[in-house]
Amino acid sequence: MSNLELLTLVVIFRWFLLTRDLRVVERKKPGKAKTRRSFQWVKR
Repeated sequence: MSNLELLTLVVIFRWFLLTRDLRVVERKKPGKAKTRRSFQWVKR
């Protein structure tokens, strides 16, 4: 790697321009079809 590439990598990580996405999947709740989606409503 050239010095320019190393310098750009240092800048990117030092200024937090490239970070990991820490979002995780929400767990399924009891009484629900999925995490937030309710079961289909039936009139009877």
